[in-house]
Amino acid sequence: MTPEFAFVALLAGMGLFTVAWLVLYEWRAKSQEASTPERVLAGAWLVVRRLVLFFVGLVFLLATLYAAFTATWSAASWKQELGGIAVGLLLSLVAFWVGIYGAGRRRFFSDDRKVHNERKERYGWRW
Repeated sequence: MTPEFAFVALLAGMGLFTVAWLVLYEWRAKSQEASTPERVLAGAWLVVRRLVLFFVGLVFLLATLYAAFTATWSAASWKQELGGIAVGLLLSLVAFWVGIYGAGRRRFFSDDRKVHNERKERYGWRW
């Protein structure tokens, strides 16, 4: 199996998993108590999401540190190098944030923590 196929298969699996969770559980009435399959599915999603996004965040961070320490920092290119490092750090922070809290219901980061705490209470997560 090639790495490209494994990556595409991982993305497809995560996409199907997300759609199944959204359709079966996330869009249900919040007043209903979570069923056992719902708790298992939500817990599995939490673990997979954190593993994948922490790995991605770590890759971005290491690549950014490597770029920072191997950059030439010449007078002509220091702004471009600094910009690239800033983008790498930002991508790393976003990956870590989404790995910890997930995505909220709005587009920006404004409700991520609140929604995570609601899910934490609903599914009995301790972390």
